[in-house]
Amino acid sequence: MFQPLKYYTLLFLLCCFVQPVHAMMLERPSIDVLPEKDWHIWSQVDSFDSRMDVFGYTTKFNPKAAKLNYVDTYRLGGLYVFPHNIQLSYALHYQQQQVTRSLEPKFIKTNTTAQHLRAQWQFYDKKTPSKSLSMALEMGVSYRKSPKIDFYRYDFTNFTVTWPGHALFSLEANDMTYLTAIRGQYVRNDWKLHAGVELRYVRVSSLMSSQNPNITAILKSQAPQARPWHEAHVLFQISADYDVNSNWQITADYQRYQINRQQYTPKKNAPDYRDNDTLDMYLFWRMNKSLTPYVHAHVSRRFMLGSMPLSYNQRSHPKFKYPFGYLSLGAHYAF
Repeated sequence: MFQPLKYYTLLFLLCCFVQPVHAMMLERPSIDVLPEKDWHIWSQVDSFDSRMDVFGYTTKFNPKAAKLNYVDTYRLGGLYVFPHNIQLSYALHYQQQQVTRSLEPKFIKTNTTAQHLRAQWQFYDKKTPSKSLSMALEMGVSYRKSPKIDFYRYDFTNFTVTWPGHALFSLEANDMTYLTAIRGQYVRNDWKLHAGVELRYVRVSSLMSSQNPNITAILKSQAPQARPWHEAHVLFQISADYDVNSNWQITADYQRYQINRQQYTPKKNAPDYRDNDTLDMYLFWRMNKSLTPYVHAHVSRRFMLGSMPLSYNQRSHPKFKYPFGYLSLGAHYAF
C-alpha cells in the first residue's frame, strides 16, 4: 500500500514549487502543437485513503456494508511526435484497491491493469502574433482487466458458506473501449482554452462464477449479470490552461459523461446511474527544459463512473451514488 503520510508530505513540498506538460501525455482532453520527432515520458501516482477522505465518501454507507480503505494507481506513459502533426501515446496503469467487510472475508484486495493507446492528428493550425486556433481528431483503444480472485469462505448476515477443498466462487472483470474525439484549442496571451466532444464504445464483462450449482443458487441475488453488456459514452469536455510565468502553469479539465447501456439489466427497484461530472486540476513546475514535476487533484460527482467501466454492475452500483476524489503526484520528461 502507498503510505499516505509520505505521500502527503511529498505533496506539500511539491506545492511549494511547481510548466506545461503536454495534453496527450496525461490523457487530458486537449491539444498541444509539438515539434516533430519529440519523445516524452511521464509517470504519476494517484492515491485515495479512507483516513484522508475529504468528501466523506466512506461514511455514506451502512456501517455493515463493505468499506473502501484505499485506492492507489500507478501510471506510466510515453508519446512520440510523427511528421504531419500526428502524435501517438501509450499509457500503462496498475491499480490496487482494498475494501473491508464486517464479516469474512474481512479484507478483499483487487488489482487492475489497463493499457491505453491514442493517436491525435492536428489537421488545422492557424497562428497570428497574438493568438492561434488549432483543431484535431483523436482515436484510441483501451483495455482494462481485473484478474480472477477466488473466495474460499463467505459469511452472510445469518449464515456462512464454505466448500472444503474448493473455491466457493470467483470474481473477474474486464472492459474494452474504442474512442474517437474532435478537439479545438484557442490560444491568446497566457491562456489556452480547449473544447471537445468524445465518443466511446465500451464492452464490459463482470463475472461472478462457481463450479457448485448450489452455491451459484445462493449467490444469484448477489452476482452481476453473467453476459457482457455494451455502453455508449458521450463526453463533453472543456479545459483551460494558464501560464502564471515561465515556470508555473495551472490547468483545469471539466468533463460531462452521458452513458447509455445496452444488453444491461438494472437491478430491480434500484437506480441505474448514467451521468457524471468530473474536474481535474493540475499545478506544473518546470524545473528545467526537460523535467516537469506536478501535482493533480481529481473530483468526481459519482465515484469512478465512466472512467472505470468494469467497476460498475448490478452488485456495485450503490457505490456510485456519492462524490469521490483523490490526489496525485507526477513527473514529465522531454527528450
